[in-house]
Amino acid sequence: MMGSNIIPKDAVNFFKQIIEDSFQGGVQIRQRREGAAGYVTMNEMYQKNTEFPGDVPTEEDLANEAAGKPKKLTYNEFLCANVLLLSGGNEATSTFLLCATYQLALSPEVQDKMIEEIDRLAPTPADITYETMSKMTYLEMVIQECFRMYPPTLLADRVCAETVTYGKYTLKKGLLVNIPFYPIQHDEEIWADPEKFDPERNIFI
Repeated sequence: MMGSNIIPKDAVNFFKQIIEDSFQGGVQIRQRREGAAGYVTMNEMYQKNTEFPGDVPTEEDLANEAAGKPKKLTYNEFLCANVLLLSGGNEATSTFLLCATYQLALSPEVQDKMIEEIDRLAPTPADITYETMSKMTYLEMVIQECFRMYPPTLLADRVCAETVTYGKYTLKKGLLVNIPFYPIQHDEEIWADPEKFDPERNIFI
């Protein structure tokens, strides 16, 4: 709307080109079918679940959508979904690890307490199991605090399924609502000293 992008355009174009090349090349994907396993090309999957590039929704498409039937993706929606899949599966993890390392370096007492818990519950690599990890409550508190301070997503969009009233606000059915994570998670009315890295604020975990 303002002519600016959060994600650099050249980065988006890079991933977009990878997806388009894979699509045009007809990369084969293993897909299970009823009664037997078979191969289906990306082209076949795309044509089954999307509109052709440049297609305009037909009256039948609109009727199916109104009836709640599955809607085919447009070409741009297909590309956007794949770009988000690639970026969300990598960038969120690397950014979280960067922020967690930074905060732990600034808070050696938190780091020591977390290491003590890990060493106590998993003294050897072989002891690191799902059951053991689920008992590491302080580690979970550190993770939750990192996500609070550095949310991996700036905001989320949701459409109201029905008209609801929340306090003095009425949200009508079909309204697009933006949920800004960073301002909420740094709101002094919700969090005491929100700029402080304090894992123990999550003691209820």
